[in-house]
Amino acid sequence: MTQTDLTIITPMTETEARIMIEEIKTDISTVGAKLLELHEREGWKALGYASWRECVMQEFDFQSSHVYRLLDFAKIQRVLSPIGKTATPCQPPNRWPGPWPSCPIPTSSAGPGRPLWTLPRRR
Repeated sequence: MTQTDLTIITPMTETEARIMIEEIKTDISTVGAKLLELHEREGWKALGYASWRECVMQEFDFQSSHVYRLLDFAKIQRVLSPIGKTATPCQPPNRWPGPWPSCPIPTSSAGPGRPLWTLPRRR
């Protein structure tokens, strides 16, 4: 007869859950920032890949679309992080017909010239 180790999982307290949420948020930001640095500094070339896409497909165990979402998240976070500290907010007024002039809009890593977001069309 063999002895089986039992793991008892106890529910988190509110404090533990809040700490976990903050750790997850920090980890997501860190991963995004690292992907952004790898992409912008062309780390994929240093590894011998012909393209960023090839690197993503070979090096990461999850769908490439997830890597692109994290990369886009990091780009948005970089642009928006100073808001409320020293920068002018990038939020256009309601029903603004085009991009807000003082707001740098990063492009999507999914392709050149594709914005990360689009404003709704005027009706």
